Amino acid sequence: MIRDAFEKTTEKQELSADICIVGSGAAGLAMAHRFIGTKKSVIVLESSRYNDCQVTSNQPYRIQSHRYEDPMVQRVYGGWLNGKPDPVFFSNGRARCYGGSTNCWEGWTRPLSESDFDQFERSHVWIWPKEVEQSLNDKYYAQAMAYCSFGKWLFDCYRDQRDQYDAWIREAAKRDITLATLDPGWIGSLETAVIMQIAEQDQTGARPDGNLAFQFKWGHEIEEADNVTIYRNANVRYLEKDNGNRVKATTLTANGRNTAPDKRHSFYVKADQVILAASCIENARLLLHSGYKREEWPALGRYLMDHPRLERAATFHTENWPSEGIFNFYSGMTRLYRGANDDAESTVVFAVLASTEWVRNTPFLPGFRARLSFGVKGDENTQEDRSGSIDLLWEKMPSVDNQVALRPNSADPVFGDPLPDVTLTLDKYDSQVRQRALEDVSNLLRDKNYTYSIKQSDAPPSFRGEDVTGATRMASDKDYGVVDSDCKMHDVDNLYIAGGSVMPKAGWANPTLTIIALALRLADHLKGP
Repeated sequence: MIRDAFEKTTEKQELSADICIVGSGAAGLAMAHRFIGTKKSVIVLESSRYNDCQVTSNQPYRIQSHRYEDPMVQRVYGGWLNGKPDPVFFSNGRARCYGGSTNCWEGWTRPLSESDFDQFERSHVWIWPKEVEQSLNDKYYAQAMAYCSFGKWLFDCYRDQRDQYDAWIREAAKRDITLATLDPGWIGSLETAVIMQIAEQDQTGARPDGNLAFQFKWGHEIEEADNVTIYRNANVRYLEKDNGNRVKATTLTANGRNTAPDKRHSFYVKADQVILAASCIENARLLLHSGYKREEWPALGRYLMDHPRLERAATFHTENWPSEGIFNFYSGMTRLYRGANDDAESTVVFAVLASTEWVRNTPFLPGFRARLSFGVKGDENTQEDRSGSIDLLWEKMPSVDNQVALRPNSADPVFGDPLPDVTLTLDKYDSQVRQRALEDVSNLLRDKNYTYSIKQSDAPPSFRGEDVTGATRMASDKDYGVVDSDCKMHDVDNLYIAGGSVMPKAGWANPTLTIIALALRLADHLKGP
């Protein structure tokens, strides 16, 4: 069932359920779907009243920053980044709408690698619990890929660094598509890594974003379930820490201009288990606002991470054009199909240059990926179109100094609740990996005679808020983690956390596939045998 909380609840009414999920993004809806048909009664609280379409151009759905949002409550996503208000960072990758951030992602997915899970020899906090790593690799990554509409693609090969690209080359050849890999030769710090992207639906009459947005892909099954109720227009304000984490939510209507609340009331949800799945920064903000203190949970809000990004980190002129296979794989996006017809299973794949496990463990550098563009081939008269570039992204290493706190004397424009105050800065690892990545990729391009001159950018990398992780991280030791390996908050009987905020270390991969896999694992844990 799906209901508008303004219409279906009253002031100070208390609802009850076995499980209350706060948030309806990738994690929240994956868990809700997992509970369908179980003996658990589930309430999902979603803040938006409706999904207002933000697509106003002819661009593909996938590259819109926010395909949907509720403009009223989207304004709640504000805050301070490194001492300055930054509305872009706080709202860029967070959407207050049914389906959450699946309405603003591009569908890039990839599992974590071995060194993403464990770099204990470098730091005792750079490690995932072994049982979590094993269960993700043995079971939940493959299931998460199914939730991302990939069906039964070659997950084992996709996960294997040595075989993944060969598997996709063979798969493309079945469709008479040529893909080929760059041999790094003597540059032992580089390897090819493959990213799978969720394909837009191309059937006649289908929504192009029907596979991307979880409210379209999975929402109808959840809404039809007898044991799951989604309450929209339910803005969670805080948890009553000393009352079994009873959840307070506020519902509202808007004025005719949709810019200010008109009427509102608050209601409560009392549940045996409460799951925060409200996005990374919001999970930490809600806990801090609810009275959970760092004196008792030292890691709360700390070890925040986001990928530093540098578009056009270097530019070059493509002197010698790459082969068709190289161009297709690294500078293009290849759509592949499986099944009896072209609509059975579909994915988009492309290759990046990434750091090897050796370079991440031996001299030690954060993981990075480099996306290549060779420009437009043109002809003898249009050689100037061959403007190539290198886009860089790398992992942010966990640091206790990067954190989410509450901004003193701040208030969001709708409910008046305190806003997040985020510290997220670059360090020596960031400068080292930028230098090494550009040096190695540039050497490879020169070695293959694609170019002779490469110009590096002086621009600083940016945090765009799209891949934020950490702040309620997972660890067996309460001094270094907020939740245990089952995503239960340390020393709190009924409070669980889902989403990127529990990730102890994030790697360079886009985190959503891991977020979904962790959410499915948590749902199975709460379902019981």
